[in-house]
Amino acid sequence: MDEVIEVGISNIEQADILKKSLRAEHFKAIIGEKKLLGDIVYVRAGHGFPMKYQGQIGKEHYFFKVRDMNLGLNTPIMNVPDNTISEQDRIDIKGKLHKKNTVIFPKVGAAIATEKKRILGTDALVDNNIMGLTVKDETLLPPIYLLEIMEAISLSEIANAGTVPSINAQIIKNIQITLPQKSLIYDYLNKMRFINTMLADALSHCCSNKNLNNSLINKVF
Repeated sequence: MDEVIEVGISNIEQADILKKSLRAEHFKAIIGEKKLLGDIVYVRAGHGFPMKYQGQIGKEHYFFKVRDMNLGLNTPIMNVPDNTISEQDRIDIKGKLHKKNTVIFPKVGAAIATEKKRILGTDALVDNNIMGLTVKDETLLPPIYLLEIMEAISLSEIANAGTVPSINAQIIKNIQITLPQKSLIYDYLNKMRFINTMLADALSHCCSNKNLNNSLINKVF
């Protein structure tokens, strides 16, 4: 591994530490109105995706599966699907679109432990192993801040214990959060944006190798 990549990885690791530290400090110290997530977001699971509809490309609607969340290009904004579906097929399977800016995460099985949270870059369907949270009033709660709220929550800790861990809508709705003033929200988001820019710059400078690039992205998001 050459010196440029080593320096780049060091910069990525330092930025990742800074990011996690900022998030932990922010959510520990914030003062504001207490809210239940169920009062400010719509909570809806994804839809079953029959095999005969899978593997299509270039159709009207994106259809994301859990594995799509592992792709570096979908970090943190989901824009690259392995599957698409036509409007007629969507009607046939009675699939409902999740709106752009919906925050998604795995809701069942070992994928919960990956702690991956993403945000939809467009209206899309998601499979039934995914939970979606859509902000009711974006003037009250910016969707990207909802993503940060979820990043501060351990999915593994809130999941139902069992042979197959799972997270249902009621668990999410009952999570209590503190909603600070808008000025504090945007100040925090601006700081996060700066750190994410640092991460993106470090990745672009050191990772010409596609596989290395993807693995590093997944390490820090």
